[in-house]
Amino acid sequence: MEAPLTPESAQAERASLVSDKAFTAAAMNPQGKEWARLTELNHVIAGADEPDASQPENPPAFEAPRSPDEYQLSAEWAKEHGMEMGESQKADLRQSLHAAGVDADLAEAAHMVALDAAFYVRTDAEAVHETAKAEQQLRGIWGASYEGF
Repeated sequence: MEAPLTPESAQAERASLVSDKAFTAAAMNPQGKEWARLTELNHVIAGADEPDASQPENPPAFEAPRSPDEYQLSAEWAKEHGMEMGESQKADLRQSLHAAGVDADLAEAAHMVALDAAFYVRTDAEAVHETAKAEQQLRGIWGASYEGF
């Protein structure tokens, strides 16, 4: 019989598992046993090895604004960096965010991250470098199976 997991033993097991490339690749599937094992280890590490049955598994942490106009987009930063959106583009983005029920703070943060990423990949040389770096990461995760794509 296995000894019960402690946060320390769970951390050691998780470190061992994620160092295995095949396990890491398999763990990308949310329906797989590898994903489930990592989730279990993470709960133990966080001190939550027994979820409280009275709480919903994924309680909502936010509320979407009542109106699409309540979404704050990073217009000033975008304007300063030459990446300003047109009014119709902003309206479309706000409508999409509202239709999806996205939290206002999350939407603002995601918009800022997208602008930031776009800003840093503006030149051809930067784009080539970022593409090569991403390809290298994919090869590291997928190995030989990446070649088929």
